[in-house]
Amino acid sequence: MNDEIYEKYKLAGRIVAKVRKYGTDLIKPGVSFEEIANKVEQKILENKAGLAFPVNISINEIAAHYSPIVNDKN
Repeated sequence: MNDEIYEKYKLAGRIVAKVRKYGTDLIKPGVSFEEIANKVEQKILENKAGLAFPVNISINEIAAHYSPIVNDKN
């Protein structure tokens, strides 16, 4: 791996850490999964990063791979 790629991985890690903290702070009663996902995706884009796939939310025993849909009632 060359230095340029290594630096991009480090930058991505810093963005993930920041956005993950932001996302967990959004979790409150009455806030929908859709709203959280939309805000997290927006924060990723604000940090000049791209979206490789929709934001996934882990719910209880589900490890990952839940992406809220438009008008999700959760």
